Amino acid sequence: MPTTGTIVIISGLRRDDSGALELDFDSDTNDIRIARDIAYGDEAGPAENFQQTRLGQARSTDVKLDYSLRQYVSVLYKVPRMQIFVRDQKVRTQRVTSLLRGKMHERFQLRNQTLAYADIEMGFNTEDPSLYGMMIYHRNRLIRPYHRVGMQLEPNDKGVGVLGVVQADYLEPTHNKQDFNDTKEYRTLQKKLAEILQMYWWDKVEEHGPGRPLALPNPWAAARGAPSPQQEAPQQNGSKSTATVPDDLWVQVGAVPTASIIIIIIITRFPVLTD
Repeated sequence: MPTTGTIVIISGLRRDDSGALELDFDSDTNDIRIARDIAYGDEAGPAENFQQTRLGQARSTDVKLDYSLRQYVSVLYKVPRMQIFVRDQKVRTQRVTSLLRGKMHERFQLRNQTLAYADIEMGFNTEDPSLYGMMIYHRNRLIRPYHRVGMQLEPNDKGVGVLGVVQADYLEPTHNKQDFNDTKEYRTLQKKLAEILQMYWWDKVEEHGPGRPLALPNPWAAARGAPSPQQEAPQQNGSKSTATVPDDLWVQVGAVPTASIIIIIIITRFPVLTD
């Protein structure tokens, strides 16, 4: 192990009324998770996992990065530049933009402010179409995951499966880096994202109708009731259908670059505190 890096130690874990720790070390020995609702026990499904509250998102949606440290840090950086280890196991980092199919790129700039701009990439999520919305980054760090805008907030299938990756360094994150301050600039960006999403959906879906040529994963075709010829099951040779292949591929290399920082995350079981 390199002699440099950052060690994060968390102590003083609390217990609930049943004596269980607020963090789960046992469900996955390579992960640290927020504990499930004990009322459901081991039979708990996605609805009983911890989930951030998001407008338009069903409680039954399984959002792993909300309760899994390993999943969260895997997409924490828009462009990963370091290796991260959780419980001595390397995290397989991802570039969210490399999950997109039918990708479109836009740049939104505030009027009369040359340095206030947002880079926006939008496409269909080839990994899990139930996870969609805007992944908003600030200085390469994820602040708002799966933030739905515009038509994605409507009670229909419009905008389903569309994932946006936004880099907006001019916004003001809150002190805990989990949200943005509700400023005029932030509201303006959300409005613009809704407009871009509407144009994207028209261009990729509605303009083509039921027989649209763009190959999209089966869940969207089923939702609209008319799969296109390209939306078939994987081929007999085991290869993926064109619907589930992203526009570009990104692979994490195993070697440690000289400029990398290794982060070891350690959770210690010190004496707990009770309320």
